[in-house]
Amino acid sequence: MADGDLHAGHRERLRSRFLANGLAGFNEHELLELLLFTPLPRVNTNPIAHTLINKYGSIYAVLKAPPEELKLVKGIGDSSATFLNIVGSLVTLIMDRVMNNSPDFNERLNSFFTTAPEGDFILLFSDPSLGVVGSHRERVSHVINGSIAIRELLTDFLLTDARTVILGISHGPYLPLPTDEDYQLIECIREPLRYIEADIADVIIYGGGKTFSMHDRMPFSLK
Repeated sequence: MADGDLHAGHRERLRSRFLANGLAGFNEHELLELLLFTPLPRVNTNPIAHTLINKYGSIYAVLKAPPEELKLVKGIGDSSATFLNIVGSLVTLIMDRVMNNSPDFNERLNSFFTTAPEGDFILLFSDPSLGVVGSHRERVSHVINGSIAIRELLTDFLLTDARTVILGISHGPYLPLPTDEDYQLIECIREPLRYIEADIADVIIYGGGKTFSMHDRMPFSLK
């Protein structure tokens, strides 16, 4: 059988899976492969998808990457890099609108930030529709110094239908600017999330009565 027929059959099977079950059961590289069918209609996108996930760590990071950087990956040209960037921009826009209008997110974060002392953080577990399905509150220092195991911290996440995590960090009376300790915490949480094909969608820091979202800077941790 010709390679073209094999690719066509594989593409059709992926499309049929998506139409039948949505995103359920898809690995991140398969989702990226599915996306690349549009700008690369006659190319085997499987190895390209694997290369991108290996390079960036998650499909979220791929979609947030600059087009000029994406084009450094073999098989990605102008049209496919632009297409991925457009999809990423749309995802960002939708997430921002949903989160900004979600009373569940806002109420939980506001309640946490109102009472949390400096050095506390909260994880909000989000399902595919961006609803809050669970949470976990802890001290930043407990995670960084290893006094609490990461597997304990993520147990609640694994028991839910969560797909992403929103991380809220309290700086108490101090400015809500990212610190080295914040970056360490993000990495401590991000790494185990990778193994269960999840990621941090946003980090919101509170301090001195103000909040700062790291949403647009999230790719920093994927370099």
